[in-house]
Formats: sequence, C-alpha cells, structure tokens
Amino acid sequence: MKKLIKVEQTGCAPCIAVGNYLKDELDVPHTVVNVGDRPDVAAFYELASVPTTLLIEVEDPEELKGKELARSIKFNPAELDELAAALAE
Repeated sequence: MKKLIKVEQTGCAPCIAVGNYLKDELDVPHTVVNVGDRPDVAAFYELASVPTTLLIEVEDPEELKGKELARSIKFNPAELDELAAALAE
C-alpha cells in the first residue's frame, strides 16, 4: 500500500505550511514524523532538510520505513499535488 509521510521538526514554519496544505487544500491522509522523536526515520531516508514529504510503499499501514516512490522537499505545492495524485492512484 502507498502511504504519505511528512517529516518535520518542532517550530519549523515551512513544516507547518506543508501540513496545512496537505490537510486544508488537498485533504490527503498523511502521517507526521518528528525528526526529534524519530531520527531513525530521517536517517533511513537520508534526509538533509525538513520538511520532507515522502510517498512510500509499505506492507503494514503502521510502518514508517518502506520503499520510497517520490519526495518533496520544503514547501512546494506543485510537488505536493503530484504526491497526492500518486497516492490516489
């Protein structure tokens, strides 16, 4: 199954913007992962900055580490739209 995860950091303004866009504009289900709480997830995907939104393939809906299908870095509405469309496919 495909899953959208947003990796963020507490107090990050672009992270808030991405979250609001995913929720309010796209109304797309996503899981929020805080790098302070789960640095292992950031390391697994070799993330260099937040926010990073990932489209992944997992077997279990609770999994956070799966096959990366696509990513969007920072607040980029066009890329987020593409991720949301791919999630729906």
